[in-house]
Amino acid sequence: MQVLRPSSSRRLELKASTPPFLLGFMATSFQVYLLREFSAQFYGNELNYGFVLAAWLLWGGLGSLLAGRRSRRTSPATLALIYTVIQILLFGGFLFLRFSRHLLGLLPGEAVGMTPALGYSLFLSLLVNFPLGVCFVVNARLLGGDSSRVYFLESLGATLAGVGVHFVLIPYFSNWTGLGLVTLVSGLAAVLSLKPKRPALPVAATILVAGLFTAADVHTQKLAWRPLNLVRAVDTRFGKVQIFRTDGQVTCAANGLPVFSYPDPASAEETVHFAMVQRPEMRKVLLIGGSAGGAAAEILKYPLTEVECIELDPVMIETALEYLPAEARKALENPRVKLVFDDGRRYIKKAIPGYDAVMVSLPEPATAQVNRFYTLEFFMEVKRILAEGGVFSLTVASAENYISPDLGRFLAGLNRTLSLVFSEVEAVPGSNNVFLASDEPLSIDPLFIAGKLETSGVKNVFVNREMLPARLNPLRTEYLKAKLDRDDLPVNRDFTPVGYFFHSIWWAAQFKGPEAGLLRFFAGQPRGRILDLPLLLFALLLIPFAAARRNRPSAYLVPVAVLGITSIVVEMSVIMIFQASFGYLYGRISLLLGLFMAGLSAGSFIAIKSRSNLGRRLPAVQALKILLLIFILSALDRPLAEFLPFTFLFLEGALCGYLFVAANRTFQKSADHPGAAYAVDLLGSFFGVLIASSIIIPLWGVPALTIRLIWLNLICLAFILVSFRTKTA
Repeated sequence: MQVLRPSSSRRLELKASTPPFLLGFMATSFQVYLLREFSAQFYGNELNYGFVLAAWLLWGGLGSLLAGRRSRRTSPATLALIYTVIQILLFGGFLFLRFSRHLLGLLPGEAVGMTPALGYSLFLSLLVNFPLGVCFVVNARLLGGDSSRVYFLESLGATLAGVGVHFVLIPYFSNWTGLGLVTLVSGLAAVLSLKPKRPALPVAATILVAGLFTAADVHTQKLAWRPLNLVRAVDTRFGKVQIFRTDGQVTCAANGLPVFSYPDPASAEETVHFAMVQRPEMRKVLLIGGSAGGAAAEILKYPLTEVECIELDPVMIETALEYLPAEARKALENPRVKLVFDDGRRYIKKAIPGYDAVMVSLPEPATAQVNRFYTLEFFMEVKRILAEGGVFSLTVASAENYISPDLGRFLAGLNRTLSLVFSEVEAVPGSNNVFLASDEPLSIDPLFIAGKLETSGVKNVFVNREMLPARLNPLRTEYLKAKLDRDDLPVNRDFTPVGYFFHSIWWAAQFKGPEAGLLRFFAGQPRGRILDLPLLLFALLLIPFAAARRNRPSAYLVPVAVLGITSIVVEMSVIMIFQASFGYLYGRISLLLGLFMAGLSAGSFIAIKSRSNLGRRLPAVQALKILLLIFILSALDRPLAEFLPFTFLFLEGALCGYLFVAANRTFQKSADHPGAAYAVDLLGSFFGVLIASSIIIPLWGVPALTIRLIWLNLICLAFILVSFRTKTA
């Protein structure tokens, strides 16, 4: 009989643990890069993010579920082959995504509706995460059916990916290069650990495809953007920055959407002068965004004014300045200009009061991230730093002559939110609406504005005496006021970002498809019908289930499904809370996700090593999850310490990891399906992310959703107490 030395035993243990660890590492890395590339093609709207995450979870769950009965005969060589095929499919999917506009018959830069985004989400996730779901079951079979151990090792791999990809790869490599490195390392590690009979083939395929994929990055981008002239593309921590040059104009795009063009005097002038002429004696101005697009230069036309320009992404500004003409760079080098790279919201929180004007020149509030600059809380923060009589201005896209009901609702909601903070609010009509707000009188009379400009010696191309009478015609201003005068709309808030939801309806209405009608339907429903009725139905369905299937193994899948819904919603909610409270600190948000996965690993490890009856501890763990949700809800009403969001996610992850192993191990004692609990977890998360990210959070907010999560988990706790026997196998 062969006796293994301790060192040999450890090597065998490490070899057996590597494939499921790689599964988590690959799945999380692939998901991160897919989200980044998808946002560059279909824009970074949370609705689209929700589509990608939901499709990813759906196919992963179905892959695990369907593989449970068909993976009894597995081998390490089979798993190595599947890993290699997944990587090749991934590269093909990314290439397919890059040329998606050509396949849809759209010109580069043309807006894309939600239906194509959903279709591409489903297709790409099918290519990649369906086989990854199958791999979960295959790994479990290779470990003797121990899916709890695979879950723990997968969580460890996901933790490393969540931290390593965000902190090591994303800051220094492009998306395609980073993905090539991930697949190269994970592919070679899979071959070394699984040792197929013919290792040369998967090794050669991995190296060849990863190398070709990385080398094709720049060339495929230029091909995909034809006929536009793409001169530079850079992947930064905050997204994909692309520089286009056409007929003497330089355009900077972030994630496929134009951020600014130069020269574009019309946009720059309207951003600045409607606010500046209200108080021409302004000395200190804060400009959030728009500095490289000409707004800073326009402010410098007022000789006594100094301006602080706040930009989020230093790489975007530095890259754009390489291609802008000398006069554009000269404005930012002026001693009266202070350029600061920071999150605008975070900068304002710590700013000292005394600004004569604060101007926001950012993209439209089409995402929850940008919507933070259009909320009641942000407006109150701006008011705090304004000097007496100071002016706040922001610009949003609108329509020249006809304001549709969808656009009118979005604009009116924004106007109402502003009016709750400032006593005076005016709106300039046009293809862009310039909102002005102050606690002292404002005027958009064309003669008043023209007179102030001439007194200040300011000469403009578009905002001048000749152009103003047409834009500020009384018929147009009164028409816009009538559209804005509504008090029946909800207030746009940090934790209830309804402004971005209404903007999504207006955006979706531009395309042929069911999206806008579906969003309008939900917007018109009472809260109880959407939030409370499903809870009631869930509770009613569990009553006969508990009575008819008492002590059956499948009962243990109910808390796993609730776990899946709760965990993904808590993740999304805590990230939104963190962004609103502390600013868009990209690295720390990555750390938030990494800590959740670390908690998942810790909780599942403790459960695996526990020698006690795990089934008996299910009610206690479920009760602790409810207490954590109550604590999160109570924290929303007060200023947060920065460590709390990290703590919330780590504890949520730990409780979920423990609960999953406890329920899964008890389930597996009577059911030979190593992927069932994992599939139920992912499918529960699928429903959670699809509904919460797209509808519930923007319409009714994080607090209302958290209350329903508490009730959902209370129902689950009651089900556990009623259904499970005191002595659990």
